[in-house]
Amino acid sequence: MKISLFFVIFFNVADAKTVFKVPNETPYLTISNKQQMEVSAFGPSDFVVLENLIAILDSDGNRISFFDKSGKYTRQIKLPNGFYQRLIKDRNNTLYAFANNGLYTSIVKINEQGIEQKEIEGSLDNIIAHALVDDYGLFFEKINLINPHLIDQIHKAKKISPTLLNEIKKESNLQGQLIKRDCFSCNPVNTREPKINGLTYQIKYQNDKGEKPSLFIGDKKIELNHKYRNAGTRIEQIDQDGAAWIEQSIFMNQQTVDTYIIKILPSGEIESIYRLPKIHPDDYVLHQISISDKGELWFMQGQPSGLLFNIIKPLSKEATIDFINLKNNLLIKNSPAIKDDFKKNNVISSFHESESCQSRTMMFIRGIRYLYFYHCYPLEAIENDISCPGRMVPFFLDGGQTQCLFSVSYNWGGFDSVETYSEKIERMKAGNVNTGSFPLLNCTTGVDCSGFISNLWGLKTKWGTSQIFANTPSVDISQMKVGDVFVKPNSHVIMYTGNLNDNISTMESVVRPGKVISSEHPIKWFIQHGYTPKLAYNACEDDYS
Repeated sequence: MKISLFFVIFFNVADAKTVFKVPNETPYLTISNKQQMEVSAFGPSDFVVLENLIAILDSDGNRISFFDKSGKYTRQIKLPNGFYQRLIKDRNNTLYAFANNGLYTSIVKINEQGIEQKEIEGSLDNIIAHALVDDYGLFFEKINLINPHLIDQIHKAKKISPTLLNEIKKESNLQGQLIKRDCFSCNPVNTREPKINGLTYQIKYQNDKGEKPSLFIGDKKIELNHKYRNAGTRIEQIDQDGAAWIEQSIFMNQQTVDTYIIKILPSGEIESIYRLPKIHPDDYVLHQISISDKGELWFMQGQPSGLLFNIIKPLSKEATIDFINLKNNLLIKNSPAIKDDFKKNNVISSFHESESCQSRTMMFIRGIRYLYFYHCYPLEAIENDISCPGRMVPFFLDGGQTQCLFSVSYNWGGFDSVETYSEKIERMKAGNVNTGSFPLLNCTTGVDCSGFISNLWGLKTKWGTSQIFANTPSVDISQMKVGDVFVKPNSHVIMYTGNLNDNISTMESVVRPGKVISSEHPIKWFIQHGYTPKLAYNACEDDYS
């Protein structure tokens, strides 16, 4: 009997009811089903479920479009220009839309009184993904964009100045932030964890690899899946009564990840379990879940033909009870246990004796130099003119004034080193994010995603994403080292810099915000979006081995 229940839990397709679909040709949302160079197609990035409406955040359209629960369009709210990533509903039905341009985070508050906007200095790009509503307002979880261990290593290497090292430490040690509900105009305050009814909520792990996650409600420890490899665990929502909705992803095998939502009561009892549908590798939705006030779990999915909305049904009572009795040890056929560490395979070295190997330490330091290149741009380098037709200005560059900024601009087709960028920027345009036309390398300077990796690897010529994929052997995620990459042929490539709990820290050159950035993604993100982990080309096994 138990075997059949295991089969029901883990091998059936997610139990979902399709509510409605918004087709690509709708005038009320900007939806593109065409994969663009370097990044997935842009489109609606987030949504929330209100009492009778669905509010959809249209990133490219700078608006929130409202549909009723049958899929009929009702109205829209125009937002100030910006790349919008998250839409959050507070307890009083106030909406908060978050945009980011790589320099600052713009927060738009929407309620019956109208629209208010504020800007927070610094990029909360990655923190936005970890937002929660608590008793005091909007909480943003602390993250470290650069692994502290790596900062210590580059300090020992003495390859960068003390001033730059201090800047890196400052930028990479962000604190948890709270935007108070009763003072939107106030600056965020530092805080540690969200609080509900006087209790703190936090996910903790056995080690910095994100293994054996547990939910802590105050001092109460609630173990989550501790048997199989974790691919990402986060608190999705905490209800006003203290019930926590936990999203946990686990490896079915090295190429497949399944994601579950577990609703846990303040007592520690599991009330219900949900299994989320698979997503398309080019799905453009950044945040796919919304929980209604009635406790319905909604799922928004970007598909080639449009935007699909499902209500996910919980597993049966019998299956949930069986899950609880197993103490959350998911018995999945052929799923790799943590203790096996994926049964480490024999990794084929990508070292070529005819070429000098490249130190992983130096790969990382080269990336740091891109990230923290500081330059004061003249207006001529920022704005478009007839000397460079077809160029699109990188989003992090605000026109109309000179600016002093960190990082190197994204430039489609670009292969500039930091040194050549520094020289060219005095006579050329800073970057180009128009990946739909031929690269404008005669009038723009910067680096695209594969040009960035090619430089970090010390290649004499630029490799495209397909060449990177073809010329390097695959490696298991659990065995990746600094300088290894995640690559999606004909789309994008990202450098791995380390594990931070169940997230992976990275460096990449991206269209949005249009420069080299350090970012963080859950492990599952790479698997779900079709990326393959690959060994760094010609890497010396040095301090990072």
